[in-house]
Amino acid sequence: MMTSLGDKGEGHRETTALLGNEDEGSVQTQTKVLNQGSWTQVSCPCCVSEQVEPLVLIQLSDNIQPVTKRWLISLIEVSERDGGAALLAHPGEDECGDVIVVSAPRCTLLRATEDLGLCKKYHNGDMVAFSYNDRDNFRNVDDMQEFLTLAERQYIVKYELDFLRAQKGQKIPGVPESQGVLKARENICQKLEKAGVIKDIFPLHDKQRLTDLCRNWYSGKQIWGQPLDSIQAYFGGTVGFYFSFLDFYTWALVPPAILGLVLTFLLPGGGSGAGVVKEQAGGVVEVDDSPSVSGHMVQAVFSMLWSTLVMEFWKRRSSSLSHRWGLLHLAERFAEPRPGFHGTLGINPVTGRLEPLFPEWQRQLRVGLVSVPLVGFFLGMVVLGMTGFYHGEALAQGFHQDSDSLFSGALLYLPSVAHIIYTNMLGNVYRTVAMQLTEWENHREESSFQNHHTTKVLLEADLAVASLTLTATREQGVEMSTPFMQTGIGFILSRDVGSEESHSLSFLFPFSTEMWVGILLAFLVTGLCIYLVSRISPCEWADPETDEHSFTLLHSFWYITGALTLQGAGPHPKGLSGRVISAIWWVFAVVLLACYFSNFNAMLRSDSKHVSVNNFEELAKQDVIDYGTVEGGSTFNFFKNSKNPTYRRIYQHMERKKSCVASVEEGNRRTQEGNYAFIGEAASLDLAVARYCNLIRSSELIAMRGYSIAAPLGKRLAAESTFTFFNYFAVLFHIAFYKQDLSLLRKRLASLLIVTQLVNQCTEVVVPFIVDRFFSAPQKKQQEDDPNVDKLRAQRSLPPFPGLFAEYIELLVQFGYLSLFSCVYPLTAVLLLLNNVTEIRADAYKICKLFRKPFSAPVSNIGVWQTAFEVLGFVSVMSNCWLLLLSPRVREFCLEGGISGRNIILFAILVEHVLILVKMILAFMIPDEPDWVRIKREQIEFHSMQALGQQKL
Repeated sequence: MMTSLGDKGEGHRETTALLGNEDEGSVQTQTKVLNQGSWTQVSCPCCVSEQVEPLVLIQLSDNIQPVTKRWLISLIEVSERDGGAALLAHPGEDECGDVIVVSAPRCTLLRATEDLGLCKKYHNGDMVAFSYNDRDNFRNVDDMQEFLTLAERQYIVKYELDFLRAQKGQKIPGVPESQGVLKARENICQKLEKAGVIKDIFPLHDKQRLTDLCRNWYSGKQIWGQPLDSIQAYFGGTVGFYFSFLDFYTWALVPPAILGLVLTFLLPGGGSGAGVVKEQAGGVVEVDDSPSVSGHMVQAVFSMLWSTLVMEFWKRRSSSLSHRWGLLHLAERFAEPRPGFHGTLGINPVTGRLEPLFPEWQRQLRVGLVSVPLVGFFLGMVVLGMTGFYHGEALAQGFHQDSDSLFSGALLYLPSVAHIIYTNMLGNVYRTVAMQLTEWENHREESSFQNHHTTKVLLEADLAVASLTLTATREQGVEMSTPFMQTGIGFILSRDVGSEESHSLSFLFPFSTEMWVGILLAFLVTGLCIYLVSRISPCEWADPETDEHSFTLLHSFWYITGALTLQGAGPHPKGLSGRVISAIWWVFAVVLLACYFSNFNAMLRSDSKHVSVNNFEELAKQDVIDYGTVEGGSTFNFFKNSKNPTYRRIYQHMERKKSCVASVEEGNRRTQEGNYAFIGEAASLDLAVARYCNLIRSSELIAMRGYSIAAPLGKRLAAESTFTFFNYFAVLFHIAFYKQDLSLLRKRLASLLIVTQLVNQCTEVVVPFIVDRFFSAPQKKQQEDDPNVDKLRAQRSLPPFPGLFAEYIELLVQFGYLSLFSCVYPLTAVLLLLNNVTEIRADAYKICKLFRKPFSAPVSNIGVWQTAFEVLGFVSVMSNCWLLLLSPRVREFCLEGGISGRNIILFAILVEHVLILVKMILAFMIPDEPDWVRIKREQIEFHSMQALGQQKL
C-alpha cells in the first residue's frame, strides 16, 4: 500500500508538474518535512506527482493500535466508489505513530470543486461554474496551486473526510466492540472521534506563505489597505469576508468622523466647551454643553441615512468579492447531505446520486406543528418561573416582616435558590430538546441545520437571562457572565448640610491607601529587579574589561517612572530579561492609568468630594443629620441582618427614628430638603447626584457586589453574548429613555468609548505580542531541532481558532454606538475610526500568530451578521428621533415656538415614519449587486445550463 511515487525506475509513470512558479518554493519547503515515498498510491495517471503537499493532519490517540491506523489509511486512500475518500495519506514517522498526514490528488480536488459549486476562470477569462467534464477548458486546471487556493484545498480534504460513510455494518479493527461497531451509512470520522481514536483534525500552516502574508498584511508601514485576495486564498472566505467588512466599515467611518469634528469644534454650541449656562433653583449653576438644535438634527438624520447607505453599499461590495473569489454560485444544496441527515435511500432527482431522501413538506410539518409549539411552551414555562419567583419573594418578605425570626430570614433566600434550580433544570431540558428537535427536523444542508439550532440556542440564552447579584452559591448553580456592574452601598447629602473640604491631595482619592502602598511597593521591586537582571546580563556592560556598567539603579527607577507617564524615558535595558520585565511593567502602567483616570472621572462626574461625614462610622456616631433608606429593601435588610456593630447601630437608629422612606424618589426629595442622608446603592445614588446638582455622595462604599447575567451550566458563551448586549446597550437605553438624562448618557458613552477601547487595545495587542515575542520564543527555537513530523504536530500546541463571533459582536456594538447614540456624542465616529485602524492589525496578528489555522467553508457573504446590522439600522431611526425629542435644547426650542408637548410627540412619530420610509426607499433604489455582477451571475447560470445540456447529449 505504501509505495514511492515518482520513482525513476518506474518508467510507465509519467509525473505531472503540479507546482506553479510562484508557489513552487513554498510547496517544496512543505514537502521536505515528509518522506515522499511513504504517501499512499494513486491509481489515476494524471494525479501522479513527484511532490505531494501536506494539507491536513489527523491527530490520533496515543495508544492507537497499528491495525486501526492501517484500516483508517486504507479508507482514506480508497476511491469513493468503494466507500473511501480518494485522498492521499502519509503515516508520519512510522506505522505505529499517532499522526496521519492527508493530501488530495488532482481528480479528487476537481470533482469536489464541482460539487461545491466553485467558479473558476474559463479559457476566455470569465468566471464560470466549474464542470469536471469540461475541465480542459479552464485555466490552470493542471496546476492545483494556481487553480485552487490553499484554503479551498484544505477544506476539500475536510469535506471528503466528513463524508466517509460505512458501506455496511462492520467492526473497527483494534477498537473494543462496545465502541467500535459501525452501522451501515454511519459517519466514520464521527464514530472514531466518539471512540477516542481521532483526537483532532486540523489544517497545516504553510510557513513560507504565512511569512509573506504577514509581511504584506500587518508588518509593513502602510496604514490603509489589506491584501484581501491573499487573505482569502490562505484563510478562506469566512476570514476574507470579515476583514473585507472591517476594512470597508473603517473607511465608512471617515464621513461621520469629519461631520462629528465639524459639529463639535466649528458649529456654535457644538459641545466644545462653550455650553449654555443655566441657573437652577437654589443658585446651582449647570453648564449644558450638548450640541445645538441644528447640530442634533444634522447628526441624527445623517446617522440614520449613513447606517442604511453603508449596509447597502456593503452588499454591492460583497457581491463583487464573491464574483472575484469564485463564490457567487455556491451549490450547497447539490452537495452531499450533512453527516446527520437520514431518510429513505434513493436516487436524488437533481444530482442522480444514491443518497438518503426526505420530503421537504414533512420537514416543514415537523417545524410548524412540533418545534414551534414546543419552543413556545418552554417560553411560557420561563414566564411562569419568573412570575413564581417574584410572587414567592413577596410572600417571603411579608412572612419575614411578620415573624422576624431566624427561620423566616433563611426563607428569604428560598425563592432565589428555587428559581435558580428551576432555571437550571429547565435550561438543561431545553438544551437537550433543542438539539433533538433540530436533529428530528432532519435538515439536509449544514447551514440550514446551524441556522435552526442557533435560533433555538439564542432562545435558550433568554431562558435564563436575569440580572443577579454575583455570589459563590449562584456560581455553583448557574453560569454567571462577567459582572456588568460593580456597586455598593453609600449615602448622599445635601451640599448645604455636608460642608465640602478642600484637600490638596485630592488627586489621591481615586485609589485607597492600601492601593497606593501596593503601587509604591511594585514600583520599588520592579526597579530593583530590572537593575539586578541588567547587572547580571553582559549586554548592559559598555566595556567588560573596564568594569563600566551602563545601566545604573538610578536609570532603572527613571525608566519605570517614564512608563507611568507613558513616555519612553531613556536609557533602556538592553538584555532580554530586562526587556521582559519592562514590558510587563508597561502593561501594568497602562492598565493602572486607565483605572485611575476612570475612577477620577467618575469621582468628578458624581461630585463625590469628601464631606464632613466621610463614612458610615462617622454617620452612625453623630446625631445632627438624620438618615434612612427604603424600608424593606435590600439595603434595609443588609443593615438589619448585619453583625457589624456600626451597621447595627445604623439599623437601630432607623428603627427608633422611623426615618426610612417608601421609595428612592422620596429619599432624594428629603435629602434635597436638607438635614437628611439617604442610604442606597451607589448606582442609583450616582444618578441622583448627576440629576440634582445640590447633592453629593460619600466616598466610602460598603457591601460591594457585582451583577451578572445567569445562564444554564455549560452555556457560558450564551451568557457572555447576552451580557455583551446588556452591558453596552441596555444601560445606555435605560439612561436615555427611563432616566432621560442626556448629559449622563453623553458622559457614559464617552467613557465607554475611551476606557474600553484603551483596555481592549492593550489586551488584544500588547499582551499577545509580549506572549508571542518573549514567552513563546524558546519553544519556537526548540522546534527547529525537532524531527520532521514533530514540526507539523507542533502546530497543534497552538489554541484552536475561536471563530469570529466576538469580532463581529465588537463591530456590531460599534455600529450601535454610532447609529443609535451619535447625535448625543458626535465624536463617536472619530474614536471608533482611531480604534479600527489598529484593530485591523491586531486581528491580523492574532489569526496569523496566536491560533491554529482554521478550516474555512466557502461562503458568499457575512451571513446572519448582515441582518443584524440592518436591524440596528432600523432601530436607529426610533432611537435618534426620541433622543431628539428628549434633548433639552430641542424642548426649549419647541416651548419658545409655542408647540405643545402633544404636538411634539406627534411630530416625532411622523418624522420617525418618514425616515423609515426614506430608508426603505434607499434600500430599494440601491441594487444589492452591481449591474456587471448581475450580468456575470446570469452568464454563469446560462453557461451551467448549456454544460448540463451538452452532458445529457
